[in-house]
Amino acid sequence: MINLEALDLYKNDFSEEFPLSVKNCTSLKSLNLGANKFSGNLPVWIGESLSGLYVLTLRSKNFSGNIPLQLCQLAGLQILDLSVNHFHGTIPSCLSNFTIMVTEGFSQVDYSLITYSYNVDHVMIQWQGTEREFIRSNMVLLRSIDLLSNNLTGEIPHQITNLDELIALNLSKNALLGKIPWKIGQMKNLLTLDLSRNKFSGEIRSTMSQMTWLNYLDVSDNSLSGRIPSSTQLQSFDPSRYEGNLGLCGPPLTKKCPGDEESGIQHSIGVKVRGKV
Repeated sequence: MINLEALDLYKNDFSEEFPLSVKNCTSLKSLNLGANKFSGNLPVWIGESLSGLYVLTLRSKNFSGNIPLQLCQLAGLQILDLSVNHFHGTIPSCLSNFTIMVTEGFSQVDYSLITYSYNVDHVMIQWQGTEREFIRSNMVLLRSIDLLSNNLTGEIPHQITNLDELIALNLSKNALLGKIPWKIGQMKNLLTLDLSRNKFSGEIRSTMSQMTWLNYLDVSDNSLSGRIPSSTQLQSFDPSRYEGNLGLCGPPLTKKCPGDEESGIQHSIGVKVRGKV
């Protein structure tokens, strides 16, 4: 099995802990153990023994413990899916080591190697709230981190904003807190960003108005406050994507921000005065 490049055990009924035999599959490019009953901690050897991974999908419902720092050794990782598990602790700041998700590293990628060198016809990931299949020809452009539905705490590490080639980031349904990183606006290639159902506070960063490719955003059910920044994207989303944040105001919400009504009255008075002159 040392020459095996793809192992897909998706949607079976396998249980027990992470299979130790995988450690010997040092040529693996894609590993999918999702939708099984594997449990326990992720082994620390995963970063060293499987250093060539491009795809790691462990959506399992039963993995637990901290996200091991050794995972950050997977510099070529395109797709990381640890969703729907019981991981706790903080998000490792060293995820910024995924150099394929950074412009400098992405520009040096051998696309033919990613797309054709290993026997992967498709990959299933959560995309904008639903499970979707991505075929081989689209995988070269896909760079995704999915930590949905775990028990992660602490703040979003600011280093994650260095992943400026990331396409999808899903941190929904955790216990994350603090403010949205100021530099999140530099992640200009994000198409989908889900921060819903956490404990984030403060404002929606004005830098997010620079995320011109964003076509899916959900920040609902947090403790965010202030005016929603003005941009073509941020006002185009359904109001439900902002609900559950009692302090948020401004379009697309119907709730006006402090001073909005007063400004409207002043404008109305000014028009009447000019009309009399």
